[in-house]
Amino acid sequence: QNQRGAIINNVAFPTADAEFVAEYTVAMSNPSVFGAGDGFNVMFFDGTQPLPPNLGGRGGAFSYTPHGTLGDAGIRYGVFEVAFDIWGGHGSDPNNGTVSCPGIGANVVTVRGSGDGVAAPSAAYPCLTTAAMPFDLSIHGRANPAKLRVAIITEGAQKLLSVQMDDGINGFQTVIDRYDISAAVVLPAALRIGFAGTSGGAFQAQNEIRDMVISMPGKQYWRAFSFDTSAVPACATELRVVSQVDVTIMDDTQTKPGGDNDIEHQLMLVNAVTGQVYDTSNIKSAPLKIENTY
Repeated sequence: QNQRGAIINNVAFPTADAEFVAEYTVAMSNPSVFGAGDGFNVMFFDGTQPLPPNLGGRGGAFSYTPHGTLGDAGIRYGVFEVAFDIWGGHGSDPNNGTVSCPGIGANVVTVRGSGDGVAAPSAAYPCLTTAAMPFDLSIHGRANPAKLRVAIITEGAQKLLSVQMDDGINGFQTVIDRYDISAAVVLPAALRIGFAGTSGGAFQAQNEIRDMVISMPGKQYWRAFSFDTSAVPACATELRVVSQVDVTIMDDTQTKPGGDNDIEHQLMLVNAVTGQVYDTSNIKSAPLKIENTY
């Protein structure tokens, strides 16, 4: 009862290079009479600082925020976290001593912001965004585990956070889609990642994490090529345009639903003077060559 545990990577990485997809399998087992709980999270810390000397609060604090009733301070050097809140206490429990997230309950994903070891009550570790889980995570045990995916990608100056969940039946479903975490918190020059889980009154429940894989996200580079031709003879009846590309696509799930339905290669015939588009050829797979005859 009222336990906490975490693993924190002691190697920091530059924030400018912070692009990754963390995917892992979770299972809930041996729930108590109070049900399964409390949950687990993915935490991000200021990588320019040393490792946090202590974890944050127990129970619904998820080792990240403070817990006022238990007298636990929040974790040091916290930048933001993504919490899979099965019990519902991380976002709304006033015992934690942090500002509650509006209108949430059990089985929600909560993103909280920065805090640096403060005690409750405090406005630190603010609620940034929440979303309901697409299914009840607590019923997924070892026989039918669920999969979670947390991704950060870079677009221009933005760091976009996405969260997806897979119940083993319907595939990955997007819970949080491209949330601009760089606009919500001040990102340090380097980040450090960690994973934690806690229990409160639901102390018999076991939250198990396995099969962790952290990989680089796929990138999409768009480049427009223009070409000039000699004047087409008045007697010409056809113009054949050939485009050739050599690509390798390992996985096209990215962080958006639809994945492989995205257009990979597009051939357009455009009048460079007027901007008029005469024809477009969209290819959803990745051939070596496409061609159109006009």
